[in-house]
Amino acid sequence: MGGVNCASSNGDYPYFGYNIQATNVVGNYVFRVTDNSVAIKMGSSQLFQFFTGGSGSAGGAITFTERFRVGPSSLQGFGTTAAALVDMAPDKSSFTFTLTGCTTSPTGTAFWSKQGNQVTLTFPAALVATSNSTACTLTGLPAVIQPTRTQSLPLVGMENATAVIANGNVVVQAASGTVLCQINANSSGWTASGTKGLNAGGTITYLLN
Repeated sequence: MGGVNCASSNGDYPYFGYNIQATNVVGNYVFRVTDNSVAIKMGSSQLFQFFTGGSGSAGGAITFTERFRVGPSSLQGFGTTAAALVDMAPDKSSFTFTLTGCTTSPTGTAFWSKQGNQVTLTFPAALVATSNSTACTLTGLPAVIQPTRTQSLPLVGMENATAVIANGNVVVQAASGTVLCQINANSSGWTASGTKGLNAGGTITYLLN
C-alpha cells in the first residue's frame, strides 16, 4: 500500500495525499508504490487544491490533474468534459430593481439563487408606472450575478400601454447592472404613454459564463 503522507518537493507548497513521494524538483512527484494516487495541495492565499494522479508504477512520475479548489471566498471545480474551471458555490439573496423610462422610478424587490454557473432570477411583481419613453430598463442587477455574455430570454407578465403582453423579453447584459426590456426583441418598441413594466413576477434562468 502507498499509504497516506505529506510531501513537499524542494520547497514546494505541501501535498497531502495517498501514494505520493517528493523529489528534489519543485512540482515533481512520484508514486511510492504501484497503485493510484490522489492529493490535496495546501497552497498560497489559503487555497486548497484537490488532484487526481491516475495510476502508475513505483518511482514513476505522477501527472496531477486538478479537479476542485476551495478558497476563503470561492468554491470552484473543473468540468469533466471541457476541463473548464467554473464557480460551484451555491448562494442566494435579494436586491432592488428600479424601473426606468417612466414619469417616476418605482422600485421592487427581486430574488436570485445561484447553483454553480447557473442563476435563477425572479423579478418583482406589480412594478409598473406611467410611460414617457419608448425604452424600458431595469437597473440594479448585482455584480455577483452579472454574466460574462449577453443573454436574451422571454419573460411573462410584462405590461405595455396598460395591457399585459405575450411577446416581451429581457436582455441580461454582459458585465452590466442594467437589464433591457424588449417587445418583439426591440428595445425601443414601448409605447410612450399608458402604464408599462412588470405586471407579474416572472422568473428566468441564465448562465454566468
